[in-house]
Amino acid sequence: MSAHRRSEDHPRNPNPRTWGIQQSSNSGEVPQGFSQNQGFMPEAPAVQSRGRGRRRGRGGFRPRNVEPVQDRPEPVVSGGVPPPKHLSKTSSEIKNDPLYLEAFFPSPSDELREISKESSIYPGLEGLVPLVKQSYEQLSARSPHFRKNISESVYAYYVNLAAYARLLFLTKENLDHVTYDERQFLEQYLSGKFTLPKSIERYLAGLGNTQLPSGAKQWFRIHKPRLTPSEAGIAGYFGSILENPGSYASYPSPGVAAQRILEDLRFTREHGGDEIWDLPEAFCDDGHPLNPNAIGYQPATRLTREQIQFIELKGVDQGEFGSVNEAIPMNVQILNGVSTYLAEIRGAKLVEFPTNVEGSQAQLITARVSSVRVDLGRSLLKVFAPLRIVGPIAYLGGTFTYKFRKTDLSTQERRLLLPTTYAMGAVIPPDYVVSFERNSIGLDPKLDQYDYESTEFNPTLRLKSITALDLTE
Repeated sequence: MSAHRRSEDHPRNPNPRTWGIQQSSNSGEVPQGFSQNQGFMPEAPAVQSRGRGRRRGRGGFRPRNVEPVQDRPEPVVSGGVPPPKHLSKTSSEIKNDPLYLEAFFPSPSDELREISKESSIYPGLEGLVPLVKQSYEQLSARSPHFRKNISESVYAYYVNLAAYARLLFLTKENLDHVTYDERQFLEQYLSGKFTLPKSIERYLAGLGNTQLPSGAKQWFRIHKPRLTPSEAGIAGYFGSILENPGSYASYPSPGVAAQRILEDLRFTREHGGDEIWDLPEAFCDDGHPLNPNAIGYQPATRLTREQIQFIELKGVDQGEFGSVNEAIPMNVQILNGVSTYLAEIRGAKLVEFPTNVEGSQAQLITARVSSVRVDLGRSLLKVFAPLRIVGPIAYLGGTFTYKFRKTDLSTQERRLLLPTTYAMGAVIPPDYVVSFERNSIGLDPKLDQYDYESTEFNPTLRLKSITALDLTE
């Protein structure tokens, strides 16, 4: 067979250096198997072909040494780099271990396997109290109109109800038990699409399931209190404070938040009176009144005329709160009203209620008091962690105090942090202390093996800078 015949049977350019390069032709066709944008080599200068397409070297002779096919450049995707041919042979931390020998190949049964274990975490919302106060101060400083019409008690109710909805949302998503009334409340709240300042939303979004760097799952849980209505007509209490101090200290009670609004009305209409108020008679502990360590509680304050008008127009009066839910005091008119006033604040960063289930590793950071001053917000804290956590997460997590260590406190420190007031030297019932400390008990032991710690800080000072970012300059 002639050489000319072989050339027709194999029209491919016989030079390996130019394989994959689009050949110019009058038809503009692209060789079969290649896309229009695909190139296997950088564009080469045009080579003049003669005769049967064979490229000749200088002097008209064919070059004898032709590079083997396997050494041609690897395919290059447009805008990318060639894939590696082999793994790096450089030393690694594992290979530098004196007992690492490649000659030993243990069977799977001889290697260490992960223990199937799921642990639970029980974050508390103690940090919500100073956060609400600082958030209200920032919003009021930007908009005097907001402060004139929305009292701090009304704003605290708005945020506390969002926080309670977040707890129920995560409980329901983790397939833990929620009652019919709690499920109904959650549906009612989510349908309202009430917006939140950015710092409040971030605080609530940090709650949820998380995991250790090793991969061990940490499931979000709460010691869910049983909701109890009062004879005064307000629902949403956690029962007797003597039996459930841990609930009142760690979770926002909707009943307490609603009662605070009514107590402000009472105090204003009486033109004075006692600013200290307590739970309904069926729930209080005689001689040991509620204090600001109970989430949602603050002494009564005098309201402006506009603030009174806002509350009364929402169907709220002494003994009546206008709730649409039998178990939880949910006044939709108040929620809509606050949401409207928030939207009118110039430069306020408002976001929707968080619905993520995976929370932050910040919940693994343990906050401890180094110096107790009146309440948690004015105390000095230090935070500890069993693992290295990214700076911003550690900063916010430590300030938000999701995991507040209540065990190992001195008698005086514990007395100042209880949700009810005990005088110096008064005997605190043992069961009361157990309930108060329960979120710090039964956790994964690794969480209390600390390798990292922070410097001492005041959470209120940090929260001022955090909530300031809720407003544009």
